[in-house]
Amino acid sequence: MNRASSLTPRAADWLAALVRGRAESGRRRPRRPAGAGFESLEPRAVPAALPLAVAAPATAATSREAVAPLAFLAAPVTVRPAVVAAVPATPTVGLAVASNSGSKTDTRTNVVAPFVAGRATPGTVVNVTVTGVAGFPAAAARAVTPVRVPASGLWSVRLPTLAAGAHVVTARVVAASGKQSAAATASFVVDTTRPTATLSFVPNTDTVTLRVSKPVAGVSLQSFRISGTTADGVRFTDLPLTDSRIAQTTGVGSVSLARSADGLTYTIKTQFALATPGTYTLRLLPAGIVDNVGNPLAAEARLTVKVV
Repeated sequence: MNRASSLTPRAADWLAALVRGRAESGRRRPRRPAGAGFESLEPRAVPAALPLAVAAPATAATSREAVAPLAFLAAPVTVRPAVVAAVPATPTVGLAVASNSGSKTDTRTNVVAPFVAGRATPGTVVNVTVTGVAGFPAAAARAVTPVRVPASGLWSVRLPTLAAGAHVVTARVVAASGKQSAAATASFVVDTTRPTATLSFVPNTDTVTLRVSKPVAGVSLQSFRISGTTADGVRFTDLPLTDSRIAQTTGVGSVSLARSADGLTYTIKTQFALATPGTYTLRLLPAGIVDNVGNPLAAEARLTVKVV
């Protein structure tokens, strides 16, 4: 097999040039004087076992091809820092004003399906959970329909029907990146228990005591009505304690009402009232009397005594 046929075109061209050069060198080579100090190159032919392709000198083209795969190492590389999505700001949450019945400064309400509200970054989504949903264990947190925060940043959502008792509502913001904020929590109490009241009187004293099961508002002297007949035949029916028509029984301006510090006891001082022999009925009217969350008095309180 011809060795030149197994070479690449570039190596074959080089081999042909080498053969021509050697031939020309043999014809034109001048004779050197003996002992000139130059060693003849004639006997130094390329060994037949040496692959001519390896001995081929690198041309500019082959040099570029050899270096080309490594050219990327010389190119400048720009390293961009990874963009880390920010954690959204923690929202605020609490009972909505309209759902905070009674006093607005406490965390008690008689609304069983109240609204909760707060502030959050516009465009984010607020996820809300609440404990004490009616029909579920009191400590179980139930999810509420997520709400998207409008441009105003003010959000609100209605809770499901809650059982009476304490509740914890939790709100978290989820940004478009999927990042979730820290949790915001608020506690409140749903109170639907109506207050009750009792009246008591010790004969031959000038004091009537009203006791309520929980603090209430709206109790005044006008809340009481008295009916009765004195031993000497004076009758009166359903009159306020301050009415002048019973002055002969109570004494003009002799009635006062005081409330205890805890709001559970009222003391009515009548001086002469109920000290006169006779039969009397005192009633506390429930109208306008409510507890701190707006629950009305369950029923009127009634007291009938006979003074001898």
